[in-house]
Amino acid sequence: MNNKLYIATILNNLSDVYLFLNKNEIAFQNFEKAKKMNLEVENLRGLCNSYLGLAKIYTNQKKYKKALIAALKSNEVSTKLGLLNYQRDVQKLISNIYKNIGNYKKSLIAHQQFKKLNDSIFNKKNIKRIAQLENEYKHKQELISAQIRE
Repeated sequence: MNNKLYIATILNNLSDVYLFLNKNEIAFQNFEKAKKMNLEVENLRGLCNSYLGLAKIYTNQKKYKKALIAALKSNEVSTKLGLLNYQRDVQKLISNIYKNIGNYKKSLIAHQQFKKLNDSIFNKKNIKRIAQLENEYKHKQELISAQIRE
């Protein structure tokens, strides 16, 4: 189909797998290709993932200046789009990068931001689960009421 949006998404996903398998060079090449395609089709979510992946690879390679640039780009896009999971992950990475370059104050600030985002995501999941349980309970009560009336 030659759909660049789909290709970029697949490249990002493959890159995540290669990164997990510590095949940084292949992951890097795919993230770079995905980044270019995401820029072409203006896929900001995919671009956020590409930058985050590149930042992780640069961090693994101890290229902290490049890692920080890519991480900050990912953070900018994820903040713009309100993507809490990406924001959380990138703040964790930024904290690690700053720690490795000896900027402990910025590392602490990024870590605090990571904790805040992590708590926010956790709370949203809990609120959603509570609402789901309430709905299930109400539904069961309605069934019981209907059975009693019969």
